[in-house]
Amino acid sequence: VQSLDRESSHSYNVKIQVTDSAGSSSSTILFVTVTDVNDNSPVFTSTVLQHTLSENTAVGTELFSVSATDRDSGINGFVTFSLSTNPDDTFSISDVIGTFSLRIPLDFEETTHYHVVVVATDSGINPLTTETSISITVTDSDDLTPVFDMTSYYVAIEEHSTSASVVTVLAIDSDQGVGHTIHYSITDGNDGNAFSIGTITGTIAVELSNGIDRESHPDPFILTIKAFEEQNAVQSAFVLVTIELIDINDQPPEFIGAPFTGEVAENSPIGYSVVTAISASDGDLGNNALFSFKIDSSSDPGVFTINSQSGEVIVSGGLDRETQDSYTFDVVVFDSLVAALSSVTSVTITVTDVNDNSPVF
Repeated sequence: VQSLDRESSHSYNVKIQVTDSAGSSSSTILFVTVTDVNDNSPVFTSTVLQHTLSENTAVGTELFSVSATDRDSGINGFVTFSLSTNPDDTFSISDVIGTFSLRIPLDFEETTHYHVVVVATDSGINPLTTETSISITVTDSDDLTPVFDMTSYYVAIEEHSTSASVVTVLAIDSDQGVGHTIHYSITDGNDGNAFSIGTITGTIAVELSNGIDRESHPDPFILTIKAFEEQNAVQSAFVLVTIELIDINDQPPEFIGAPFTGEVAENSPIGYSVVTAISASDGDLGNNALFSFKIDSSSDPGVFTINSQSGEVIVSGGLDRETQDSYTFDVVVFDSLVAALSSVTSVTITVTDVNDNSPVF
């Protein structure tokens, strides 16, 4: 006697014969049907257990399906599906047809891979189950905007500097793969195209061969820098870079209103101020703009001095119109640094007559 297996043979035809002692016999056919019991677990028939999804897949999208069969019949062979491992409840599955759908948005930058376990369960009184694993890989899409590592940049450089590296800006894009290289450009504030920026490096350099003259551009440069992805300029970020020019002593002091003239009576006492309006200016800043006056020694007549700070010309010796009625000499204005810059102007002083001589026969 063998055990019955409905899945191997669901019915039998049994011939039954009866024979008496005299040798007479009679027979009949017994039809036996084998009824099902829930003795078979579901079996997955899906062959694709690895899938790839883009992170920009829309929520609700039907993704793929799994399938399973059960050799039992009727309710014992009716299979439903569920998920026993489903990280963050990211996916759902149709219990009858086994179709996967996306429940929440994917984010490549947070999760690149999901391991999902699918359970196939039959519907018998004592249900039997089978599990299979699905591997889901998330691919990156261009969904992130570049972000600069600083909210703004500030740097100070000397005027006339020709530096090839003033400052380097850096933007980061967490997207990955081809086409996500950050490019840089200057979009505003670059007066006279004074600066350039490395498209890939983000390094800002002085573009002018002689550098930048602070006196011509006294205000700081405020550059607007754009960072954008190679294949998607719409995904961009902006930052301000302030570049201040530090003054160097490159401007000589200049006289205002030169040349200068004056008059003095021949009987003026020592210390008398002859010219009070010698003035000058310097286009530099701070200590670079401080200056002093002096009479050039090669033309000094010996009867005048000059206040080094105010520029007043003062009588310092005796005058006699009858001996010399005018004096012309050079005044030098120079700034106060070791590498002093200077300018020269002429001063002419006329000596006026007083009645200091008696008639002579």
